[in-house]
Amino acid sequence: MTLLMMVLYFISRETDASVSVAFFREETSRGRFSVYEVGGKYAHVAILVRGKWLHVYPGRDVEWVEHLNGMGKESVVLTNESAEEPTEPEIVRQIPRRYDQSFNWDSNDRTYCAKLVGELLHIAPLPMSFSSDDWSGMKNLPRGESGLSPDDIFTVLLQRGYRRTNRCAEWLKRE
Repeated sequence: MTLLMMVLYFISRETDASVSVAFFREETSRGRFSVYEVGGKYAHVAILVRGKWLHVYPGRDVEWVEHLNGMGKESVVLTNESAEEPTEPEIVRQIPRRYDQSFNWDSNDRTYCAKLVGELLHIAPLPMSFSSDDWSGMKNLPRGESGLSPDDIFTVLLQRGYRRTNRCAEWLKRE
């Protein structure tokens, strides 16, 4: 099945009119959680679109998956039953994109997890700081430039009326 056919299949499926977004914490090899934003918690974010999770992760292109196995140690899902799902053109635009390790908000052919979800949910970018210790030693980060983090998305969605859901175990199956 071609990529376009897969996209059209998933988009055409009937689903409930609600939006769910998953947030993940990442544990380091030393047993502590990564902190990518001072005071933040989350390292990854994905959005439930037409019954499957849409996300992008280092080393992968944007992908649609049944379950988000191995994305993090702890997770939470926020849902808004009255939020509008992304439109078909918005979704199709994201599919060919590759992971962007430079976190460039203005790139048209690359994306990162928070940019993907932020664009689909129309969340305006904010100046990025990369000020937590987990970024120390990394060069060429777009400090002060526009972008979003999973923690930024989490904060905005709470302000928009999203609430924690109890369907985490079903949606975020661990194998």
